Amino acid sequence: MNDAISSPELKLCEAMSAHTSWRVGGPADIFLRPDNIENLQHFLMELPLETPLVWVGLGSNLLVRDGGVRGAVICTG
Repeated sequence: MNDAISSPELKLCEAMSAHTSWRVGGPADIFLRPDNIENLQHFLMELPLETPLVWVGLGSNLLVRDGGVRGAVICTG
C-alpha cells in the first residue's frame, strides 16, 4: 500500500463530513476515491484482510458518527 499512499485520491484521516449530503461525520482512517479500476484493484490487494471496509456511493443520506469510520472507506460516487 506504500505506492498507493502517495496517490492523490488516497487520504488518511479524511473527514467524512466532506463526503456526505448531511455534511457531518468524523474521520475515516483511510479514504480512497479510485480514478480507475487498476487503482482500486491495487488498493484492495495491498489492504490487510483484517481491515474493515466500507463502500460509499454519492454520500446522499449517509450519516457518519462523530467518531468516524475505523478502517477503509472506498467512495465510488
